[in-house]
Amino acid sequence: MMLAALAVSVSQCLAATSPVLATASEGELRASLTPNAVHLGEHTATGCDGLPAPHPTAIAIWQHQLAVGFRDGGVWTWDGVSFTPLAGAPGAAVRALAATGDTLQATYELTFTSGS
Repeated sequence: MMLAALAVSVSQCLAATSPVLATASEGELRASLTPNAVHLGEHTATGCDGLPAPHPTAIAIWQHQLAVGFRDGGVWTWDGVSFTPLAGAPGAAVRALAATGDTLQATYELTFTSGS
């Protein structure tokens, strides 16, 4: 049991050569997304060093900062120093992000259970 927990923890910290899932850039701001990390210029954020959730799923440049969607944590923004949760956004699983002007659009995965 302890070995399995250690393996999960280590996998969240590794940003080995993984396929790039998405890229975003505006001026000097450049980012790419891999399964367990967000690469922010020369800095790589993983679940062990600043990434707010272990599974980033989408990125977009919005209002001159990076917006990142997570499978387990909603939408967060990166201001060049740290991640901040996007105020008013649901904490549901994010599938896609798109930015147009001042508008950030997010596609969420929501699960509903009907009562019996």
